[in-house]
Amino acid sequence: MDPEVSPVEVGISSSKENLEPLLSKSEVSDEQEVKKTEDQPPPPLPYYPGFGFFHGPRPYRDVPATVVFVIFVLASAAWGIFCIVNHNQDYGIVDSLLYNSTSGLCYSYDGYSSSLARMKKQTDVLSVNSWQSVSAFNRRKSFPSMVRLALTQVLLQSGVRGSFTADSLLSVMIWTLVLTLVLSVPFIFGFLWLLKAFARQLVYACLPFFILIPVFLNIFWFVACILSSECQTSFNLVGRIALFIFVFILCGIFAWIIYSNWDRIELTIKIMQTSAQALFSNWMLLLILPALSVVLLIYLVPFIVFLIYAYMNGKIVGSSGTYCEGEAATGCCSWSADKWVPAYYVLTIFTLLWSILLMTEAQVYVLSSTVAQWYFAPSEAQVTGSIRKALKNAFGPSFGTVTFSGLVVSFIRMVRSAIDTSARPEGGRGFFHSMLECCVMLTLRSFEFINKFTINFAAISGESYCNSARLAYELLKRNLLSPVLVEVISTRLLAGMVFVLSVVYAIVVCAILRAGMNLGPVAYYVTVVAWFLLFVIFLLFCQVLDNAIDTIYICYAIDKDSGAVSNFEVHDVYLNLPVSRDQPPTLAVQQP
Repeated sequence: MDPEVSPVEVGISSSKENLEPLLSKSEVSDEQEVKKTEDQPPPPLPYYPGFGFFHGPRPYRDVPATVVFVIFVLASAAWGIFCIVNHNQDYGIVDSLLYNSTSGLCYSYDGYSSSLARMKKQTDVLSVNSWQSVSAFNRRKSFPSMVRLALTQVLLQSGVRGSFTADSLLSVMIWTLVLTLVLSVPFIFGFLWLLKAFARQLVYACLPFFILIPVFLNIFWFVACILSSECQTSFNLVGRIALFIFVFILCGIFAWIIYSNWDRIELTIKIMQTSAQALFSNWMLLLILPALSVVLLIYLVPFIVFLIYAYMNGKIVGSSGTYCEGEAATGCCSWSADKWVPAYYVLTIFTLLWSILLMTEAQVYVLSSTVAQWYFAPSEAQVTGSIRKALKNAFGPSFGTVTFSGLVVSFIRMVRSAIDTSARPEGGRGFFHSMLECCVMLTLRSFEFINKFTINFAAISGESYCNSARLAYELLKRNLLSPVLVEVISTRLLAGMVFVLSVVYAIVVCAILRAGMNLGPVAYYVTVVAWFLLFVIFLLFCQVLDNAIDTIYICYAIDKDSGAVSNFEVHDVYLNLPVSRDQPPTLAVQQP
């Protein structure tokens, strides 16, 4: 060792010599890691199905949901057939029996034992007079007789005299409803054509009547009540004035809502016009969707018969010290259903609810699939067989997805019904109960919102229910707009327009009935029924148009996510959507 070098310097130098290769190694390793990182491909992005409508053969999705639904249907049908075969024939005579407290049996009017004697394996036969009295009793309580009785009371209260009877009124009402139902078809197509060609003129023509019609009806009933002595007797002056002012306040609120959303009405008109164009190009949907509803009604008829016969499985029991037909008696004979009947009711009613919502989701699927094929079709291309393909997919490979969606909506409806039932207790509700109810309702609305676009996305892509829900949610999250408020305005505008148009039809019907039929005040009752039928039909059409709006929005979001433009007319409209609810449509960011 050099004597001039101290041991400390030797240590430092040795440590430096030891550190230098280490530092060089670390630098080399870092460079290698960076080079390896640059050479490696980027992490894969989440998988999304091909954009646009999937035209190829689709695999079967959500098969377990289909299997469970078929099991429920077969179980309800098999149990229902058992109910028909094993029903108790004595159910039809329960109202004609009297209870004998001495013997503890139920007897018919002429003294022959029937129900409990049969249960005790006694074979007795009812006399002809007993069956005649039972038949007369059943005829008195039949539905047509009840309708005639109600119409007779209407005629008496209206002061109509002469040869005009309840049967005549029933005939006029039936023919008016049949004519309204027939005329609703050209009315719907005419309304659709007006929305496609003259949406702006139609909306601005109907807007003033949104306020004028309620104001007129409010003044009309108030004046009519002043002129009617019966109304003045049953409704005091303070209550009439309070209701009169309250209706005017509601009209003022409606006017303020229209004024505050005036900048969005023009955009809403364009959205409705675009959706009307989609429906007009696929006008067969307006015939196919009601046909599916008719198929559903035919499907429900056997199950309704099963429910009726299920209640006939039981026995007649007697009890003393009760009331029969509203009169005090020593005893009554009543029907006691078997203990398993409630279980069958729960199974069948749930199956019916599931079936109804399944068909509703199937209609949305067919509509979404058809509109999506129209949207993604090449420009000026003729789309053929779109409805047939939509029906094939809805009741074929995607039937499990539709079934699963119907099941989800069924549970949502049942939970909402249970909450609504528990929300009306006799006592007050606590804070915890109110908070729990709010959380559950918020969760249900979230599920409804996700399910609303899930079935649309499944109809376009052919994915399963869970994948469609996830992909639709991520699609909306990546391309966040604010269509909710615009859709609400479109729904309100459509409802207001169909209300105005149905009121115009009701005025025409009332004028014809009063001038040609000489019904007098009874014409108002027939007019109200005709107006209500046409208004409901128009509302169903508005629901179809709303579903078309949702489908077009999903298609636009798919285009926006992929940077494509499949339909220039739709993009010209939807590019004006506001970025947020607080911004008007004119402040929307125009995107290429």
